[in-house]
Amino acid sequence: MKRPIILQPQEHLPFRAVGTRLSRLETDGDLVFCHAGKLRRIRAFAGEITDGASIPRLVWSVLGLAPHGVMDTPALFHDLIYRHRGRMPAGVYQVRDGAVWRDCREPIGRGLADALLRGLCEKFRIRQAALVWAGVRVGGWWAWLRDDRGRMERLTAGGQWTATTQHK
Repeated sequence: MKRPIILQPQEHLPFRAVGTRLSRLETDGDLVFCHAGKLRRIRAFAGEITDGASIPRLVWSVLGLAPHGVMDTPALFHDLIYRHRGRMPAGVYQVRDGAVWRDCREPIGRGLADALLRGLCEKFRIRQAALVWAGVRVGGWWAWLRDDRGRMERLTAGGQWTATTQHK
């Protein structure tokens, strides 16, 4: 698979820590990228939660990364795609058609989701990008298959866990 070209975001999106394991997006943010000859956009809305690309805590320390901070933006979009197993809700995944963004009903595959994570890590100069990518390629199948909706509800004590599932 040819790597996607990441155009936006240009800088890290603002997050707030939610306990020790989660981060919440403070403002709306878009991931704009070029893939398969098309300009595409994934929209994340304020309130969206990330768990750091489901990287186990032991691996965080081995890689020398913190659970909050530099990985929040790359992990957010990766988690969003995985949460929906690539079948994104209306208004979240779009393709540019001339001057207009149109919803894309084509699912995002796991390989593209992982390539976007690596591309964002590289864009933000996270030196462990290749190791993070290798980890999600090896262990990500489990996260791709599990039901993240129930898991995220448990992690957030049944609260509003994602803005995109409520976006109309």
